[in-house]
Amino acid sequence: MPNIKIFSGSSHQDLSQKIADRLGLELGKVVTKKFSNQETCVEIGESVRGEDVYIVQSGCGEINDNLMELLIMINACKIASASRVTAVIPCFPYARQDKKDKSRAPISAKLVANMLSVAGADHIITMDLHASQIQGFFDIPVDNLYAEPAVLKWIKENIPEWKNCTIVSPDAGGAKRVTSIADRLNVDFALIHKERKKANEVDRMVLVGDVKDRVAILVDDMADTCGTVCHAADRLLSAGATKVYAILTHGIFSGPAILRINNACFEAVVVTNTIPQEEKMKQCPKIQVVDISMILAEAIRRTHNGESVSYLFSHVPFEDTREKEMQGRCVGAEEELAAAQDPVLWFHSYLHGGTSSLLSTLTTLITFPVYKTVFRQQLHSTLVREAIGQLYREGPWKLYRGVVPPLLVKTLHGTLLFGLQDTLKHQLSCMGLFPCLHPSLLSALAGLGTGVVEALVFTPFERVQNVLQNGGNDRSLPTLRSVLWQLRSETLAAGFYRALLPVLVRNALGNGIYFGLKDPMQNTLMEQGFSPGASSFFTGVVNSVVISLPLYPLSVLVANMQAQVDGGAQGACHSGLTLWHSRQRSLTLLYRGGSLVILRSCLTWGITTAIYDQLERHKS
Repeated sequence: MPNIKIFSGSSHQDLSQKIADRLGLELGKVVTKKFSNQETCVEIGESVRGEDVYIVQSGCGEINDNLMELLIMINACKIASASRVTAVIPCFPYARQDKKDKSRAPISAKLVANMLSVAGADHIITMDLHASQIQGFFDIPVDNLYAEPAVLKWIKENIPEWKNCTIVSPDAGGAKRVTSIADRLNVDFALIHKERKKANEVDRMVLVGDVKDRVAILVDDMADTCGTVCHAADRLLSAGATKVYAILTHGIFSGPAILRINNACFEAVVVTNTIPQEEKMKQCPKIQVVDISMILAEAIRRTHNGESVSYLFSHVPFEDTREKEMQGRCVGAEEELAAAQDPVLWFHSYLHGGTSSLLSTLTTLITFPVYKTVFRQQLHSTLVREAIGQLYREGPWKLYRGVVPPLLVKTLHGTLLFGLQDTLKHQLSCMGLFPCLHPSLLSALAGLGTGVVEALVFTPFERVQNVLQNGGNDRSLPTLRSVLWQLRSETLAAGFYRALLPVLVRNALGNGIYFGLKDPMQNTLMEQGFSPGASSFFTGVVNSVVISLPLYPLSVLVANMQAQVDGGAQGACHSGLTLWHSRQRSLTLLYRGGSLVILRSCLTWGITTAIYDQLERHKS
C-alpha cells in the first residue's frame, strides 16, 4: 500500500501495532513527551509530504492529555503537507455529552468535533458512537463502524445455548442496537427501563420482555462504573434467566467497576479492545476481549483505496492466519476469496499495462532511430558515426523499416507484463505455496513466470524484427511478407523461435529484477519526500539501468543469432556464440551501443512505470 502512513498516539499503542501488522505496514516514527510544565510535545520523525496519514488514538486513560496529543499530531501532519489526515478514534471521547438535557449543560461532543476539524482532520473513523447524531456534529466525513459483526461471531462461537437466548438492552437508548442483533440471530429481545436520580447511580429498573429459562445477553455500547449492567444482571436472574452475559463495545471500567463485576453473577463480560484491557483482565477473570483491529485495518485499507466501507457494517473481515502472519494482509471474506478464484477481477492490471505501453509508444517512435543505430553497431560492429551515416544515406523509409512490429509488441508486452504478473502474484499468494516469502520476492517470482510466457509469445516478433533490421537480407528478403514466408518454411527452432533460450533467460531475469525492486525502491523514494509520480518515474529509470547492464550481452547474442536466415538453429547458435565470445575479449565491443540502449530504456520504462502506477492509484 504506497502513499500511506500510520502513526500511533500514546493511548493504545498495542491496537495501533495490530492494525499496522494486519496491513503489512510499519508504524510511523513519532515521539510524544511532556515538558516540565506538563505541556504536550509531539515530534513526527519522518516525511509525510503527499501521504495519506492515519493517526490512531483512542479516548481512554488520561482522556484530556490524549485528546490534546491527537489534535497536535493532526496539526503537525497537516502543516507538514500531508495530503489527507484521518483520525482513527476507536472510542470517541466525551461521546456521552451529546445533548443539552438540562439547563446550562454543555454539548462537549460537538466541541470535540470542532476541535478535530480546526486541527486539520479531513476524515474520522470511529466505532459504536454513543449517539449516531454525533456524526452530524462534523463538517467532514465520519465513518462510524460497528462491533456488531464481531459480537455476533463471538456469541455463535462461545455460547452453546445461543439459539435459546434473549438479547437485552440495559436502557432504552440501546433498543435499536439489541433489535438489530436479535433479528440477525433470530431470537427475542428485551428492554430494561432505568431511572436515575443522579449521574452514575440507578434508582429503579423495570424489565420489559421475557427471559425465563433463557440465556440473557446484555448488550451495550459502553460500561463505565458498571452499576447499570450489574443491577441489570441481578434483575435478569430474578426474572428467571439461567445465565447472564454482558457484551460491551467500550469497557471503560472506572472507579468500583472491577469490584462490582467480580461480585456480580456474570458468566463473562466481553469487551472489545478499543480500550486497553490488559490490567483489567488481570484483576477480573470474567473479562474477555474481542479483537476489532481487523475491522479498523480493513476500514483504513478501503478508505485509502477509495472503496466502500459499508461492507464492514455487517461482516467481520476474513483472516487467513498464515497469510496474515507472513504478509500482513487485511482482506475481506467473500470478496477476497472470490478474487482469488476470479482473475477477471484483476482485469484492470491488463488494461492499465496496455494503456501505459500504448501511451509510451511515442517514445518508441522517437527512439526507434536510436534502436536502429544500436542494432547496426551490434550486428556489423560499426562505429556510431558510421551507423548514422549508413542510415542517413538509406533515407527515412529505410530508417523506419520494421517499426510496426516493435509498436505492436510494446503494447502487447505491457498488457501481458503487468496483467499476468499481477495475476500470478495473487494466485501464488492465495495458494499459500510460499508462506514465508517476502512480498517483494513473491513479486519477483511472479515476474520470472511472466518472463517465461513473454519469451514464448514475443520471440517470433523479435525474430522478424531482427531479420528486417539486417541490411544483408534486403536483397533476398526485401519485404515483411517475404520474411514471414521464409521463416514459415523453416522449423520452429531455426525459424520463428531461433535463440529462444537466451531470450527466455533474458526476459525471466529482467522481469524478476524489475518487479522485485519496483515496490521497495518506490516506497524508499516516497519516504525521502518524492511525489508518487516522480517516485514511479525514477523507479522505472533505475530499474532499467540495473537490468540493462548485466543483460545487455544477452541482447547482443540474440541480435546476432536472429538476424541470420541461413543455416539451421545449431549453426546460428554456433555463429552467434562465436561472435559473442570473440567480443568478450573487449568490453568495449561487447557493450558497444550500450549507452544508447540504456538511455532509450530509461526513458521508455520511466514513462511506462509512471503512467501505470498513476492509473493503478486512481482505479475505481
